[in-house]
Amino acid sequence: MLEMLTLAGHLAQPVSLEWSERKRALRERLAHVVVTSNAIHQRNDRLPRMTMERLHGGHGKYDHVHAMLSLDIESVNDARKFWHVHDETIAHEWAHHLNAGMNGSRGHDEDFEILFRSLQDALNAQAVPH
Repeated sequence: MLEMLTLAGHLAQPVSLEWSERKRALRERLAHVVVTSNAIHQRNDRLPRMTMERLHGGHGKYDHVHAMLSLDIESVNDARKFWHVHDETIAHEWAHHLNAGMNGSRGHDEDFEILFRSLQDALNAQAVPH
């Protein structure tokens, strides 16, 4: 019985990708997020530059001045956190860009939440399991 639980726990682990595959997956996700947000909000935003750095206290941040999305390198390298960064953080940070451009706000206000939820709903409707 214990062996079955161990096996089940092992099978439930997220798929682990090599470094180059992780970078490619993150770049593709960002492009998909931008294309989707452009479609649902009738915008023509360009892809921001994406960097990875050590961020203390978060998985990502959006730099409005330099149009740059930064992801926490430790989270990207952690198999337990990678898919959260891929699935949630990139869209969250892009929603900050949208909120600044559409509503003039950079915080986590009600307008941000509405934009983030609408973007997540559209992305989830198109989701392909990983």
